[in-house]
Amino acid sequence: MPCEPEEKLMLAVLEDAIYECIFKCVLSRNRRGKRIFNDAYNWIRATGWDGPFVFEIICETLKLNHHGIRDGVIRWVEDARQRKQRPGGVAIRKTPHAVSASPRTSVSKAA
Repeated sequence: MPCEPEEKLMLAVLEDAIYECIFKCVLSRNRRGKRIFNDAYNWIRATGWDGPFVFEIICETLKLNHHGIRDGVIRWVEDARQRKQRPGGVAIRKTPHAVSASPRTSVSKAA
């Protein structure tokens, strides 16, 4: 667990990039969401050690395996794109569909 302020900031940057920018925007259709996703995804995929907030330096400082994280994120993105699903496992649909709540009722759920 990071204890220094710099380490806490690095962890926050890493978490934000993976969860907020990649997981939430992987299937974004609008320009802003695509840009957010692409910036974070390219940051994780980039190799290099120039600068304090480079992905590999953050992982090294936090004693995390940058190869494992990078490979896992890339694999997750490829799987999500193939499944066309959001991180929570809810399939994206263009139109509302009925979800059966009980044998007698159904609830309309918009994606």
